[in-house]
Amino acid sequence: MIRLTSLSVLCIALLTLPAQAAGLQAHTAEYRITLGTADNATPVGKVRQKLTNCQGAWKLERDVQAAVALTQNLRFDIDSVLRAEETVSGNSLTYRLVRTMNGERSQRDGTVTLTHGGGGAAILNSPEGRKTVELPSSTVLPIALTTAAIQRLLRGADSFAIEAFDMEVISDNFLIKGSVLDPQELPPRLPANIEPERVGARVWPILLQFFRADRPGDPPLFQARLRLHDTGIISRMVLTYGWLNFGIDLVSLTPINRAC
Repeated sequence: MIRLTSLSVLCIALLTLPAQAAGLQAHTAEYRITLGTADNATPVGKVRQKLTNCQGAWKLERDVQAAVALTQNLRFDIDSVLRAEETVSGNSLTYRLVRTMNGERSQRDGTVTLTHGGGGAAILNSPEGRKTVELPSSTVLPIALTTAAIQRLLRGADSFAIEAFDMEVISDNFLIKGSVLDPQELPPRLPANIEPERVGARVWPILLQFFRADRPGDPPLFQARLRLHDTGIISRMVLTYGWLNFGIDLVSLTPINRAC
């Protein structure tokens, strides 16, 4: 059962933004999480993310905190700390995830290697033990995922499908199906302190659906509508998990123009 760790879908790929192809921007960003998507929706959490390019690798720091009370007796308190490093070539990933759910702390880490001939393996450590997951040749790593999506959008695609390794929800491959939305379905919602040109001149409103790669005929586990800019920055997202909708809105952005 995935439960509300799907809040951490932010932490999979949607906010995992590379900074090389097509002039994408390394940055530090903060997001507000709300339960619902109305302008006056109740804030329930926040995300802080920092992405830097350091000695041939992307280094990602992401902290997610949320407290969601669905009923008087059903509450989820989530604190997630992710540290990851992915080579610019997109063939190697190491990560460490520490998550506390309703006071119960767990730690997961892994090393993923893709071979030039196709395929690869993930060596994963979790509270359940150590395991190795064989990965098919179609696999891309989390940071390379957004590069691949933007490259397709720049070529004019109105839909795409990408199989990507997930380090936070299922520790295996997702099949991610994307399609371009009508702009009116997800209008911009930038705060006054962030000029649109800082986020990126070109933007695509898109729908992403997340399926288990080994069960593509099943319904999606969750989906997200987002505004993805050509800089790789997401300015707005609506995450849908079952009957729940979460708004994730950019509230602070600082570009990083230097390597570490």
